[in-house]
Amino acid sequence: MKLLYPLAACLLAAPMAFGQQITNVTTNPSPLHACEQVTYNVMGTGSPGIVFEYLSIVNTETSISIVIQLGGPASGSGSFNKPVGPLGPYAEGTYALTFSLELDGSTLSTWTGSLTVLPPDLPNPGTYTTYSVCPNASPFSLLSVMDGSPDPGGAWMDPNSVIMGNDLFVPGVSPAGDYMYYFDMLAPCNMELQFLSITYLENNSAGEDASAYLCTAAGAPGTDLFPLLGGSPDAGGTWSGPGGVSNGIFIPGTSQPGTYTYQVAGIAPCAGTTATVTVTGAPPSNAGTGGEAEFCYNDNAAYLSAYLSGAAVDGVWMDPAGVGIGLFNSPIDVSTYGEGVYYYVVETPPCPADTAFLEVTLLDPPCTVGMVDAHATGGRLQVVPNPASGHVAVEVAGGLSSGQYLELLNMDGKVLQRLASSPTAYHTFDVSALSPGVYVVRISGAGDRAVQRLLVH
Repeated sequence: MKLLYPLAACLLAAPMAFGQQITNVTTNPSPLHACEQVTYNVMGTGSPGIVFEYLSIVNTETSISIVIQLGGPASGSGSFNKPVGPLGPYAEGTYALTFSLELDGSTLSTWTGSLTVLPPDLPNPGTYTTYSVCPNASPFSLLSVMDGSPDPGGAWMDPNSVIMGNDLFVPGVSPAGDYMYYFDMLAPCNMELQFLSITYLENNSAGEDASAYLCTAAGAPGTDLFPLLGGSPDAGGTWSGPGGVSNGIFIPGTSQPGTYTYQVAGIAPCAGTTATVTVTGAPPSNAGTGGEAEFCYNDNAAYLSAYLSGAAVDGVWMDPAGVGIGLFNSPIDVSTYGEGVYYYVVETPPCPADTAFLEVTLLDPPCTVGMVDAHATGGRLQVVPNPASGHVAVEVAGGLSSGQYLELLNMDGKVLQRLASSPTAYHTFDVSALSPGVYVVRISGAGDRAVQRLLVH
């Protein structure tokens, strides 16, 4: 407990001109110890708005003299209580204390007393401590494991000489080594410090949490989850996942996306450790379904993609020789690459590539680009006129069966018009509002399909 040591004070001067005088001086803190700074509370009477403009301070081994130069109005009277400081620190001992008020070079009031400075009140940083912790223990306060009942309020420095913002030790993250607990002290006192040495106990490791984006398409290769763990996991642990016990192999089409947990036994007294691999499922690559198509022998801008069904639009076309020749909806020069089986390949990592096949036949002269051939895919569609600018008539040989539709699409695969199934053989599309370009008329739905290209001008 700190004891209160009041200043021994006596008033040496009677009230001076204008009633400016010091009536008392107290200190904060009180009692005052060596290596602490002090703030003097100067009380007295003076004119309203009195200002302490300048302080003259003279310290010796036995005395402290402080002269206060006044500013502000010099008339009227009122009480004041103004702080001076913080000043010091002072060495241990008893000092004669003098405060004076001056105005325009004249001393108005002098107050004297004594100031006792007690021996330093040094904080307790504890005693040297060694502490062992499991790498997977819960975070804890460094001060809570320090021996010697250390005082709170100090600062910590880690083994890498980095000042810490708090005293939280996070096992598995915070480094082992010597942690310094210290109190910065003002002269003539020195820093008070102590060390806490922390070591890690040996334990098995399940590694660190990780995430993975894996293919879910049935038939894709399985993935061993163990190499995906972060850190340095020990082998020999057990896996569990969304379906219960797991062998640690994610099998597309069978295993479910979700969190897979790897657990290894601990080395006493440490508990076992766990780490997780969170699997997000990736969609399969989708090249759609191909078929057959016929083009004129001299067609240098054939839209092969119009003959695919349900394909992703990020694939690549390859010619019959297996050479890449264009992207989805790119016009393909079939007159150069020739007839045969064309490949549309879509690869959406991490899933393996998927391929659709389109068998292309080239019609001999007198077939010309843009003319309707009588052998549209499936042999069921006739589009007249072609090219067109108003209405086109579409003849469906045998009519549309149940579950089939007649559709008009643009080259992005967007359905612009659709006619429901009907036994009627003849149908009409209004293309007068369409922009000039290439479009596709097709039979979709159940059963056999057919596709025919339409030019709008």
